Amino acid sequence: METIDKISYIETIERCQNITKASKELFVSQPYLSKLIKQLEEEMGIQIFNHSHHKAYLTYSGKRYLWYLKEISSLENKMKHELYLLKTNQRGEVSLGINSALASTFLSKVLPEFHKQSPGIDIVLNEQNQNISERMIISGEMELALGMAPLLYEQNLTYSSIFKEELYLLVPEISPLFDPSKNKSIAKYSGELSLVKEQPIILTPLDYGIGKNVARFFAKNNLNINPLITTSTVLTAVNLTMSGMGVTFIPKILVDRYISDEKCVVYSLDKNELVADYILIFKKDYSLSELSIKLYTSFLNILNQS
Repeated sequence: METIDKISYIETIERCQNITKASKELFVSQPYLSKLIKQLEEEMGIQIFNHSHHKAYLTYSGKRYLWYLKEISSLENKMKHELYLLKTNQRGEVSLGINSALASTFLSKVLPEFHKQSPGIDIVLNEQNQNISERMIISGEMELALGMAPLLYEQNLTYSSIFKEELYLLVPEISPLFDPSKNKSIAKYSGELSLVKEQPIILTPLDYGIGKNVARFFAKNNLNINPLITTSTVLTAVNLTMSGMGVTFIPKILVDRYISDEKCVVYSLDKNELVADYILIFKKDYSLSELSIKLYTSFLNILNQS
């Protein structure tokens, strides 16, 4: 029997103070209603009604039982509503892989607007390096990640490009490439590329993203990379560069943070070859869930407008 029916029967008997009158109001027979109450009492091990002078009164146990039935009914309604929202993709949870540099740059632009449009969808952020996010997508632990092309696991994954921007060379004050007349703006590098290869370079992994783009640029220009250290994050590479350890490459989205610093210069080397291509990564030959598609669409729409 439905919880709501139990509540209706008990409340009607309580109001009528008589099972016969209540049965007429409920359009059931008096024996049926009496048997039903007896079954509930046996099931719960309590007495629901006291009977005196042909009248029925709720016992204290009966009152508590009715209270709990109403609580259960409320919870059932809440459950049904939430399950409906889940079924219709108005509520749910979607995971997003993203590294810390991209998270600090892009999430504040996308997530507030996404939350306005889809307030019932929770975002679970997996903030880690792109190679880990790619492996998690392949294993099915999540469906979507924000990163940079090229991919590490190109045979298993595909992507949609959101937008592209130039990669710049960040040079600290102690570098021979530093020119104080060119700081506080993006300067076109006019020197020999051979001078760049002589600089100790702080790299991100050469297998994917910025690192792979830098490696391709050096290879195309027949230059050997002079690696000083490889770090998994762009922000660490930038901090090490600003401490004077070497030079590094940064995307345009980070330039504004350092362009006004008198202790560095930002150079443009090749706007066609040194490019940061921001992408949404997902598994090949795989249909994204409706929730992931909503998040995917928000990133494309919002970041393309900004």
